Amino acid sequence: MQPDRLVYMANQIGDYFKYQKQEDVAEEIANHLRLFWDPRMRKAIVAHLNETGGAGLEGPCLRAVELLRDDKKKPESLPSTAKCDASGGREDPG
Repeated sequence: MQPDRLVYMANQIGDYFKYQKQEDVAEEIANHLRLFWDPRMRKAIVAHLNETGGAGLEGPCLRAVELLRDDKKKPESLPSTAKCDASGGREDPG
């Protein structure tokens, strides 16, 4: 997908959220992108940010894409070490 189209779509999402009076509009936009955009789209918009500084992205949308980029820098969460018994309940690890 072309970066111009992704920028347009991100700004449309931003327009929706800015009228929702959320406390952190950028985080809400980033969450929407995490949930509903294909990973290739997220990768492309982050590449656009890295290559152009986010040309065309408006206010909180720019910050939202920065948050997506920062997601890549965070270590993955570690899986739980607790075991489940056959009934689906957790066993006592001790």
